Amino acid sequence: SYRDGCIYPLLCLFGDEHAADLPLGKQVMEALLEHAPDRKWTLLLDRGFIDGQWIGELKRNNVDVVIGVKSNMHLYGDALGLTLSEDTTWHSVPAPKYEDGERPQRRVTGWQGFETWDSCPVPLSAAVIEDRFSDRTKQYVIAGTAELEATELHEQFRKRWEIEEAFMELTRYWN
Repeated sequence: SYRDGCIYPLLCLFGDEHAADLPLGKQVMEALLEHAPDRKWTLLLDRGFIDGQWIGELKRNNVDVVIGVKSNMHLYGDALGLTLSEDTTWHSVPAPKYEDGERPQRRVTGWQGFETWDSCPVPLSAAVIEDRFSDRTKQYVIAGTAELEATELHEQFRKRWEIEEAFMELTRYWN
């Protein structure tokens, strides 16, 4: 896709209904790195691609990764725990409009140098995204291999939703 003067390649490899995300993703990235080994890339991943060793390999091959963190991971709990510190600085960022039409107040905070993901051999930046609705609060944790501030990490992760929309169009109308 084309946005803000930049081209964002959308790489797809479709498998059958039994194909797992991670092996397909590894195939796509292997082919990309074979054809463009000296280029710097940023890969915006779905949580289905969580594999610390692979993320470390990608970083060593000049590919930065931005990914959502699962709630059962130590990194998730560690990041949420740090939000309780009185030294935590929150930044307001644009919020999406949810399906029910409500737009929450969104803020982010984050840190660099996380090494609490045992299988990931590279330090991570992490951000907590907090959406405050009139009746509830939701928190999400995202991480990346580049040294990014929370607002930058959030902006990278927002681009992933454009990919989701493109994928929905592909599967809905081109299937």
